[in-house]
Amino acid sequence: MAWSKRSSVENNVPHLSCRAGAGCGKTSTGIAGLNLMRGKRPDFNGTDQQEAIWEAMSQEGAQDIACVAFNKPIAQELQKKVPAGVEASTFHAMCFQAINDALGRVKVDNFKADNILENEVDGVSLRKKNPVLFAGTKKLVSLAKATLWDAEAGSEGLRDIVDHYSIDLNGELPQALDLAPRILSRCLEQQDVIDFDDMIWFVHALDLPIRKRDLLLVDEAQDLNRVQQEVALSAGDRLILIGDPYQSIYGFRGADSQSMSRMYDILSETDRGVKDLPLMKTFRCPQSHVELVQKYVPDFAAYDPTREGIIRNQAGLGTPQDGSLVLCRVNAPLVSAAFRLIRGGVKANIQGRDIGANLTSLIDKLIDTPQYKMGVGNEVCGLLRALEDYSGKERARILSSKFASGSKLVNLEDKVMCIQVFCAGADSVKNIKGKIKALFQDGSNGRGGVLLSSIHRAKGLEADSVYILQPELMPHPMATVSWEKEQERNCQVVAYTRSKNELVFIGEPG
Repeated sequence: MAWSKRSSVENNVPHLSCRAGAGCGKTSTGIAGLNLMRGKRPDFNGTDQQEAIWEAMSQEGAQDIACVAFNKPIAQELQKKVPAGVEASTFHAMCFQAINDALGRVKVDNFKADNILENEVDGVSLRKKNPVLFAGTKKLVSLAKATLWDAEAGSEGLRDIVDHYSIDLNGELPQALDLAPRILSRCLEQQDVIDFDDMIWFVHALDLPIRKRDLLLVDEAQDLNRVQQEVALSAGDRLILIGDPYQSIYGFRGADSQSMSRMYDILSETDRGVKDLPLMKTFRCPQSHVELVQKYVPDFAAYDPTREGIIRNQAGLGTPQDGSLVLCRVNAPLVSAAFRLIRGGVKANIQGRDIGANLTSLIDKLIDTPQYKMGVGNEVCGLLRALEDYSGKERARILSSKFASGSKLVNLEDKVMCIQVFCAGADSVKNIKGKIKALFQDGSNGRGGVLLSSIHRAKGLEADSVYILQPELMPHPMATVSWEKEQERNCQVVAYTRSKNELVFIGEPG
């Protein structure tokens, strides 16, 4: 995707890169700055860091302004708060408009890549013949789009993706390396249908024109993948990046953990240059919590250093007060904790409706196996037998992979343990699936009761009291490669910065 280093604005004020720590008013600072550009002073007194950002933002009288957010709910919330005339959207929405403008109305089919891959080998169903190769190649294709794999990099570039993301191919790497470029080519040829990955990748791969704003504010800039970075560089004459590299925890999904530093380096070479302005005084966290985080983020600071919070250890979860947040690095302990709370008369839910859907999907897969059917007369025993067989085979596959890493073992173990917990006391598969659906929800801890969440799902959440289950899992001992270890450190930062007052470790902190 082509983008110009030339600025169309005469005064050439610099791009901005704002490293914003947890609870430091990232969103309110950005919105106040946009209002100031429209002539409206913020209705609150800013810190010295906020004032510096507002002054830098308002140096240029941009008219066509847009904000791009990480997901649709955030974009919708931003749209309610930004000044009139400023548009908030996701990368996908912005790119979908560019695709429709350039190619006409296209159909969205999120099974496009699956359908292309399905019959690509000898005209048979690859999904049925070799499900591991099917799933691994599908993931490789998706990540190739997200990470800007170049055909000139050939199979070595694809090998790097397999290595970095520990894609399980069960010894069939050569066939996947042969398949992936063909699937990518077919995806590009079929331009009347796009899937979720294509929605951004097409704009880059086909070099489609995208509406260029005078100013583009990029929220959560630390979570951009490589193709999103290219789109941002094309869609704004002046960019304002706001994010926190220490809260980058989505590397396993294809996010570039070096997103902000990479874009900073690119912007520094433009005519405008780029100015780095920190936003590291937290309104959320008391001094005691800040000191805990400073081990990882030295310039993180409390807005009010005289406000001391509470950090303590206790042997068990007990009965958290209504509105509390319970965190864990993995999900299985949350399931057990939620059941204990519910049995004690406490309302409790686990954040992440799609986690529940994935568990249900795995159960549906397991009950279609011979191991399950051997348990006729006792559905739960059959499910546990099938789960044990599945777990053993998957673990062997992961460990035998040339590029095995701890993250896949963590995810496998967590899914298996979650289902085992749901099986305890259940009398049917229907009962298990009903419990899963009831327990996993989406929302915030403002709706009452106790909200339990994995750390990855806790970004954006806060509570007066935060409990951390099994803190010894931070960093997770199965993390082996360097980028996984960095993401584990960031998980600690996210967990320690959710509390506004009380942080309780159930056991000893890791």
